[in-house]
Amino acid sequence: MRQRLAPLVWSCLIVACLVSQPARAEKRVALVIGNDRYPNLSADQQLQKAANDARAVGDAVSRLGFEVIRGENLSRQAIVDRFDELTRRLSAGDTAFFFFAGHGVSIGGANYILPTDVPNIEAGQDIRLARAALGESDIESDLQGRGVRVAVVVLDACRNNPFKRPGVRSVGAEHGLSRIEPINGVFALYSAGLGQTALDRLDETDRDPNSVFTRVFVPILVKPGLDLSNLAIEVREGVARLAATVQHDQRPAYYDETMGRIYLAGLPAGEGQNPSPPPSPSNDPVVRAWDEAKDTTSQSVLENFIDRFGDTPYATLARARLNQLRETHSAGLSQPTESMAPSATSGLTGNWQGLATAGTSLFDYRWTIRQVDREVTGTISLAKSGSGDWSSYEFQGNLVDNVLSFRGTRWLTPRHGSFCMASGELKIVAGNNTLALQGRWGPNAVAGGCPAGSFGHVDITKQ
Repeated sequence: MRQRLAPLVWSCLIVACLVSQPARAEKRVALVIGNDRYPNLSADQQLQKAANDARAVGDAVSRLGFEVIRGENLSRQAIVDRFDELTRRLSAGDTAFFFFAGHGVSIGGANYILPTDVPNIEAGQDIRLARAALGESDIESDLQGRGVRVAVVVLDACRNNPFKRPGVRSVGAEHGLSRIEPINGVFALYSAGLGQTALDRLDETDRDPNSVFTRVFVPILVKPGLDLSNLAIEVREGVARLAATVQHDQRPAYYDETMGRIYLAGLPAGEGQNPSPPPSPSNDPVVRAWDEAKDTTSQSVLENFIDRFGDTPYATLARARLNQLRETHSAGLSQPTESMAPSATSGLTGNWQGLATAGTSLFDYRWTIRQVDREVTGTISLAKSGSGDWSSYEFQGNLVDNVLSFRGTRWLTPRHGSFCMASGELKIVAGNNTLALQGRWGPNAVAGGCPAGSFGHVDITKQ
């Protein structure tokens, strides 16, 4: 499996030089570069996904209102020329964004990105390598010298040192980039922590066009309501979860030397307008559906999500989560334990929420349950995922051997569209400090009004 490394503070880095909110509508300009081909390096040091990563990030920042300058497989002079174009477009108070995916090295505690024409350096030629590469600190200083209000630099170069040779002293640090002291007003995010390897792919069967870091980073980058620090935290958690599905330790690191909060994709709801607000993807059904499905413990819910959104970046996360659940299930870890299952008194009583599927549709599900011995009653509320149009009905059921059999009995509100009352059987699944009900539902033949053949899956968790 090809891997990318992270001790190079460059590789997986988002650098953001920021100040306070601009008083005018600033311009946003981005430069994205992906280098896969290094003709002077050995065949095993050629990359596969750096150019794809640059395309994905370029498309994302374009959605955020950036003018995008793009480059793939660029020599040193070509990178300098593109960077010059970036700086010439910038004026005081503007927002700059620089992304590089490719090889990078750390020399003497400084980080360098490698152009495609970098020579195959021998041991002891550190100075030659530094002259052939481009320094991280130089890029940051040049952007800051333009008087930009925000300079975001994303460096996805956390790979193994391409000049490492067995049995001999190599040039540069062995793994990834170094942790440098950030310049005042700089925010840095790396695709992996110091000493860790950043994965290009999960395994040999992983056909995703993007690296593990980028496939997590891109959807979060365009998510409104996240300042840079919270964006970094979500990226770190998402990458760590995804890498853990193949028993790999990868936790993006970040360093923040900024003042105030910077929202690239817009302010949180209710906090006014962000200067030069980008198009908001908050109404994107894929984003809403993944927000609801990402923490589920139901395999069927994830399978349904993949069927609906299999061609989106979120499907990769769903597949990884599904594989993790399958491994847990096969190991017997997701089976309910008698000691944690509710007793025959009131263990189910309370509020529950989660998801339900119906064909290719996804629904938000909220239950209020009252249990007295083995008799269970309550209300079920459902809404098309993200719509907020709720309908509610009463239900009754019985608990036998940790399985709740239920059926809807009476509508409490007007029902929306083809909503129908359900009946079904849900198994109690106990985890670490969690209690879930999972199973299938079908039409209530007596009072449901469901179309013939209706069925779906339920996954709700006690709150």
